[in-house]
Parts: sequence; structure tokens; C-alpha cells
Amino acid sequence: MQSQEITSMDNTISIRTFSGQEARKYFNDIAHIRLSLFSEYPYLYKGTIEDERGYLETYFRSPDAVILLVFDNEKVVGFSNSIPLTQESEEMKAPFLKKGLNLEDYLYVGEVMLYPDYQHKGIVRKFFEFHEHKARAQGYSKIIFMTVERPENHILKPVNYKSLDAIWRHFGYEIVPGLIIDFEWNQIDTNKPTQNSLAIWRKDVIF
Repeated sequence: MQSQEITSMDNTISIRTFSGQEARKYFNDIAHIRLSLFSEYPYLYKGTIEDERGYLETYFRSPDAVILLVFDNEKVVGFSNSIPLTQESEEMKAPFLKKGLNLEDYLYVGEVMLYPDYQHKGIVRKFFEFHEHKARAQGYSKIIFMTVERPENHILKPVNYKSLDAIWRHFGYEIVPGLIIDFEWNQIDTNKPTQNSLAIWRKDVIF
């Protein structure tokens, strides 16, 4: 897959597509975005560069992963990625297999992330349009992604926090009832590896 520009947002901002292997050279940029944005509520992720290296290697090695990078001139300011669920980790696949679901039906969107100054510019819509076009073209019947679940009264929830659930529903995604994935990561509030439950959001692909 050759890197290509899929859209130009204005005079300086563009979105370019990369294969996993091509995106490897941007590891530091992608890892910094994840470490920075996921440290905030609700994820509270206290990761390291080595944690990121292990996680992102799944995408870099995959022959079918696609990584979208957002550039402001040549600075990476956001990214999104997708991968066939069949090529995800065993931990990720396990809840689907337990329910007897066909992994080959699913395209998994790993992240949709932008630095704050680049949000609300229509970039997220471009991300989803790209992933959904890819899913349709490659015969996937469903697109999924995950969000962490937190209690409403969580002690670190900012006073002005606004859930993104309404945005996901605006794009046509809904939580799959009864399908939960548990992942462990080092967490800022506990300062140790902590088990977290994540909800699965799904959209059926219309051909």
C-alpha cells in the first residue's frame, strides 16, 4: 500500500493513509499522542514508550492494517487506525469467540485521536468515512471500536467533562449489549495495573 493523501482540510492540515509497515517510522509521534491523550479522563492510562511499542507492533506487522495520520504541515497531530478483527490479539478476540460471533465479519477501529486544537474541524468524520468505505469495499459487515466504562461519580471525572457517546451515536454507532472486553493497564489514579471494562460500539455496514 502506497502512502497517499486522502483529503486536504485547509492550507496546512492533511490526512494521509499508511500501511502498518509504512507507519512504523512515525512510531514516536503516534505513541506520544496515545500517551498524552489516554492519560486524561476517562482512560487514565499511565503508559510507557515500551508499552506503546508492544501495542502498536500489532498494527505495524499486520498486512491489512491502515493507519491514518493527520499532519499540520509535517507535524503529526492526530491519527486513526483499523485492522481486521481476525488479526487482533487473542485477548481482543476472546469475547467474540465466546459468543460464537464470526470474527471475519468485523473491521476494528483501534483509535480516533486528535490533539485538542485540531478537534471540531471535521477530521473525525473523515476518519469514519474512510474506515466505513474500507469495510464496505472489503466485504466486512460490521465496524467496531471500544470505549472505557467509568462510574458517573468517579473521583477524577472533570467537572466540565462531556461524554463522546452522543458523537458516536451521531455517526451511527451503538453499544452492543452484553459484549464487554476487560483489559488491564497501569492507571494514574491507582498507580498500578488495573482491570478496566470496555464497551463495544458497532455499526452495520450498508452495501
